[in-house]
Amino acid sequence: MALSIPQYKTWRTAKNLACNFQYTEAIALYKSIETDMRNLQEWRSDKTERDNLFHQAMFFGDYCGALADSGFYEEAKEKGDFALKCIEQGNISSLEYIYYNIGNIYLFQHEYEQSCKWFELALKGATYFYTSVNHYLVNYGISLYYLREFDRAKEKFQLAISSSKGTKYNKTFEPFFYMSKISKLENEEKESQKYEKMYLTRLKKYSQIELEWAISTMKDKKEILEDYTKK
Repeated sequence: MALSIPQYKTWRTAKNLACNFQYTEAIALYKSIETDMRNLQEWRSDKTERDNLFHQAMFFGDYCGALADSGFYEEAKEKGDFALKCIEQGNISSLEYIYYNIGNIYLFQHEYEQSCKWFELALKGATYFYTSVNHYLVNYGISLYYLREFDRAKEKFQLAISSSKGTKYNKTFEPFFYMSKISKLENEEKESQKYEKMYLTRLKKYSQIELEWAISTMKDKKEILEDYTKK
């Protein structure tokens, strides 16, 4: 992002705050430069239209994600729609994480058929921000699980697990939690116990605030929190 100061600094600070679960402060900063970012072409006329559209898409995609994580779903949809318009206008193909953020809006509201559509788009375009693919697979798998499409859900979780080996994403508990539940439903008790052990090992390494945000919109949050408090 090669934007001029102070917009770039404000944007970067907002991203960092959101990464540390300080969403109220992050959203306030996004809002403070929203008008500037909507009118980027006016004050950044020395850049190409496509370059400006790229930065607008990124900004509103990030803003959408912070709002979705905070439960402001209608506002998140509006920011996501603006980001999508920028992507379409600029013929931009490297910002698939925006599809993921939009998918989360529907996942968090338990609209699983809609979330699957967006996670599928995110995976199809996953080339540039490839390290995020694990998140796309996990949330796609969760959506499929609640649609009771267990075979497809298993496929996504298994891909998430195999692709995360040796990376920081191997610390996430969700794919192991759901694989344990699916295995149990299929009467594969040994497999269920194996995945349950891996799930609990990872769960117990979460801080309280990390866990609160991770499970805030999950249907199974009561069960997960009970497992966590047993540590």
